[in-house]
Amino acid sequence: PDLLRQLASEMQNQTTKHVIKIRPGARLPLVKADPEKIELVINNLLVNAIKYSPQGGDIEVETRMIRTEQELHRMFGDAPPVKLPCLIMSIADNGIGIPEAELDQIFEKFYRVKNKLTQTTPGAGLGLHICKIVVKAHGGHIWASNRLHGGSVFHFSLPLE
Repeated sequence: PDLLRQLASEMQNQTTKHVIKIRPGARLPLVKADPEKIELVINNLLVNAIKYSPQGGDIEVETRMIRTEQELHRMFGDAPPVKLPCLIMSIADNGIGIPEAELDQIFEKFYRVKNKLTQTTPGAGLGLHICKIVVKAHGGHIWASNRLHGGSVFHFSLPLE
C-alpha cells in the first residue's frame, strides 16, 4: 500500500487532466516480490493510463486478495488462470480502449495498437512486454480488458505464499 500511494502521488504530480484514485481494499497481506520490479510494472501501467486517456478523467487503482476460483470469476469474469491465493491489482482508465481482437497481443514485444492516437504518441511497444516478463517472473499473470463505457483495465496477479 505504501508503494502504491507513493507512485500514485508521483504520477498525480505529472498530470492535471487526470485524477488518480486508490480504491480502498481490505487489509492486504504482504507479497514476496521485488519492490523495484513491481514499481516498474505499476509505473508503466499508470503512465499508459495517462497517455491513452488524452481527454483526462479518473484512473482507478484497486487491489484485491482473491482466495478461490469462484471469487476470481465473480470479481474478474473471464480472468485467465492464476495461482491462488493471490493479490490482484487493477488499473482502470477512461481512455480509448483496446480492440477486442488485440487484447492478447498488446503484451507482445514491439506490439502497438494501430490507431490515430498511437501513431502520434511516442512508444516502442516494449512497456507492456516488460510488465509481462516481470509479472511472470513473480509467478503471476497480467491481462487487460475493456470497460463497458469506454477505457481499459489492466490487471496483474501476484501469488501469495
